[in-house]
Amino acid sequence: MGSRYAIYFIPTSDNEFYQAGSRVLGYDIRLQEVRSTNSEDNPPLLLHFGSAHYFGFHATIRGTFKTYGLPELENKLSLLARNTSPITIDNSYIHSLSHKDRVVLFNSSPESKHCLFQFHAQVVRLVNEYRVKDYIAPETEAIIHTLGYREIQLLKAHGDTRVMDGHIFHFTLANRASAEELALRQIH
Repeated sequence: MGSRYAIYFIPTSDNEFYQAGSRVLGYDIRLQEVRSTNSEDNPPLLLHFGSAHYFGFHATIRGTFKTYGLPELENKLSLLARNTSPITIDNSYIHSLSHKDRVVLFNSSPESKHCLFQFHAQVVRLVNEYRVKDYIAPETEAIIHTLGYREIQLLKAHGDTRVMDGHIFHFTLANRASAEELALRQIH
């Protein structure tokens, strides 16, 4: 079947923003270790965070894809990253997406939104050169019947609905855990 890939933005481990996000999620993706959120009167917060906990504090630049040219793609992405000026993520705010059962951290500065979108668009173009064209992620396949016209067009062109004008740079802080996830976590 082959490996699946995604491209994430993860702040450096010494970054205060990263440290705060990792504490909220209860997991440090860079160190791949659980961060304690326990106290005597505070149950583990990660019991309520669904899959956000497993992926750690990050923003998705390009969602799941398969590729036939990973070394070439990695080289081009590394070159793009080296040639991209630092982007300041400022004026962020926390927002609840109740229709998706998520709490996310958005960036609201027009300047940084523009720079982040330009970077995202360049990454998407590079991935499109090397991605397996007929691959659709299982999580997208499961909801394909709910997609609108524009989302279908993005899916056909890029293999993902959350790209180009469908992309909003954000960090997911929490999403609803299923009853099964809650039961399993409470057992451990």
